[in-house]
Amino acid sequence: MNPLEAGETSPLPLMIGRRAWPHAELAEAIVKETLTPAEKKLVHDHFWIYGFKVVKSQLRTGELVKASLAKGRSVMFDFDDQRLLRESEEYRDELAAEVLLRAVPFFFESVRFWKAEKGAALTTYFIGACVMNFANAYRDWAKARDRRWLTAYQTAAAPWLDPNRSLAFTDQVDMEETVQQVFALAKPKQLPILGLLYQGYSQVEVAEHLGLTARAVEGHVYRLRRQVVLAVGAGKITPPAGFTSVPTPEQAKGPVML
Repeated sequence: MNPLEAGETSPLPLMIGRRAWPHAELAEAIVKETLTPAEKKLVHDHFWIYGFKVVKSQLRTGELVKASLAKGRSVMFDFDDQRLLRESEEYRDELAAEVLLRAVPFFFESVRFWKAEKGAALTTYFIGACVMNFANAYRDWAKARDRRWLTAYQTAAAPWLDPNRSLAFTDQVDMEETVQQVFALAKPKQLPILGLLYQGYSQVEVAEHLGLTARAVEGHVYRLRRQVVLAVGAGKITPPAGFTSVPTPEQAKGPVML
């Protein structure tokens, strides 16, 4: 998204509120802190809204990942996250917000380094701030997502293996029985992975602890998830009350927190 129009030597002013801001003038006002509180909020909201649309679009197309890599900030994705970000607007919304929570303050602090004479728009510089913060934002988002409660549609195992879920005593007994069944189902190489995931570690952290590659851990988790789904369908694992809806193996392709 290039704000420069054909034939123009400088970007068009930014319409923020009722005022048209030349880019250099706005940058100077930010750096010298001459914006009124009301103007500062309008500017903040303007870049947030603009950035949210662009980041969401670039998450869907993969442009943000490529731009991050070009800046020397590679991203190690958890299992299937690239596909999920292409297909799920909800995930794109969440990650875009995480990126902007970092990028907006970073932009306001670093805008003094923007040079109008280089011809790039202030909005382009702002998207650059989003790119610079993407890798760390993804890491924190993925880690939080891995620990989040996931529905039975996403994975048959996660709702039964969340150690942070608050349950009544009788429900805890039911849950523990199912957890034991899943652990009994796991193969020897899957058991240490399952144990660490159950303690709240992300797949990347599990790989580091066990001296495995992230891809190897992803493969073990994928196979275990399918084993659990098939075992539930065959009646070999009994879901606790309230978790009787089980996806088919073809549906169970999302991320897993075991």
